[in-house]
Amino acid sequence: MWWKWTIFAIVLVIVPFGVKGLKKLAYSEITPTKEQERYARKKAVLYTAFCWLCDFFGMSFIIDNIACRFAFGIMVMICIFANLAVQPVVGAKGFLSKLGLIGDFLCGVGFSIYLIYIIPNKDLRTVVLAIVAAVYGGMMTLVGVAWTIKKGDKDRKDDMQRIEQERQEEERRKYRPVFSVVEKNADPQKRISIDLSTVENINKITTNKKNKNNIELYPVLIENSSKIEFYVYGFLFDGVFYATQEKYLIKKDYCIFVYLFDDLSFTCEHKMAICVEDLIENKYEAELNGIVEKKTLYIRGNKKLQLMGAENE
Repeated sequence: MWWKWTIFAIVLVIVPFGVKGLKKLAYSEITPTKEQERYARKKAVLYTAFCWLCDFFGMSFIIDNIACRFAFGIMVMICIFANLAVQPVVGAKGFLSKLGLIGDFLCGVGFSIYLIYIIPNKDLRTVVLAIVAAVYGGMMTLVGVAWTIKKGDKDRKDDMQRIEQERQEEERRKYRPVFSVVEKNADPQKRISIDLSTVENINKITTNKKNKNNIELYPVLIENSSKIEFYVYGFLFDGVFYATQEKYLIKKDYCIFVYLFDDLSFTCEHKMAICVEDLIENKYEAELNGIVEKKTLYIRGNKKLQLMGAENE
């Protein structure tokens, strides 16, 4: 008999330390927020109470007292279903958490069956069985309703996100710039000139034209369509971004004239892209594919530029 009481005492003592250790292990790799810390404390109290009540329930077998079995057994069930009751609100995340909920439910059902079974009066046992069955039926109905509401909220949220994404995509397509390199002369009244020598930090990729390894730039004329206005805010040379002094607004049917002063030329390869922004702040890049002839970079005209940096149509 003494060894049973020894086990009872040991379990009673080690449970708080075990729960505390599990709490530290759960947050060993992260720093919990105040909300997580508060939730963890509540769960630690619940688990400690559950383990202690289970220990006292086991003690009722040592003293062979049916009243203690009912008292502690019912309190164990209250702990189990208190934990289950908050799950529709909190939500179980991960396979192990969901498996634990199923285990809690089966454990609660097992305690219910046992406590009904040990009722000495047969008529009372029948009445209690009917009441418990009704309670479980109502509980399952409530769980089903809660799950339906939660799923409905999730589906509604997904639909709203999908509708918003479709709206944003439609808006993006509406404002998406369309422009091309041309070789015709532009109306001076509708021409925006951009001197690359004024671009910030451009001296990092330009040098004196006398250097035989340089590449000269033939002036580039880019024509906007009649679809939508847009901004030019910089250029890419070999993948490195260089911002213009300001954002240049390119109106409908206007042209962009890109050139270098005579004493400047490229030291990079002939990989060049223009960086543009639409009216709703979506950014794009359009590569100006060129051909080098006698150390001069020519950007060929009559070509609609392919936009990058955003999902293409």
